[in-house]
Amino acid sequence: MSHPIYSELKEKVSCLEDRVERLLDKYDNQRIENARNLYKISNLKEECESFSKESEELKTKVDDLTYKLRMSENEKIDIVSKSVSYKNENQRLTDHLKDLELKLYKIGQSRQTMHLNAPKEFKYSETGLGYDNPHHLKKALTKVPTLYAFEFLGVDKTY
Repeated sequence: MSHPIYSELKEKVSCLEDRVERLLDKYDNQRIENARNLYKISNLKEECESFSKESEELKTKVDDLTYKLRMSENEKIDIVSKSVSYKNENQRLTDHLKDLELKLYKIGQSRQTMHLNAPKEFKYSETGLGYDNPHHLKKALTKVPTLYAFEFLGVDKTY
């Protein structure tokens, strides 16, 4: 027969063994879970690094694009200012051309006036000034160029 303490101890030992087995199982499960978590952590670290690199690349691209945008805006401003200056220059040259055309027109008018007022050559007959008929002499005198048209002024032209 067994002793009651022996059976009680045997029961306690079996309970402790069961408990140790459960703790070992729990420990193994936690170790496996920890290994999985470490693997996940290492994957997350790699993803973080790749996102960080990608973020840096995107940041440099954004910086390049903002620089290009500023440059294009500056070029646009330059083009607009050149356009305005060309427009002003065009207007100035157009005004100058109008002035020159007006001067040329006035010079043409002056030349025409000078040509009209220029002395005309008399057409004498072959006999010279000795007119046989005094009517022909008066006709010749009316062909003498003058600056004014006396008949319109109401003045008698006498020589």
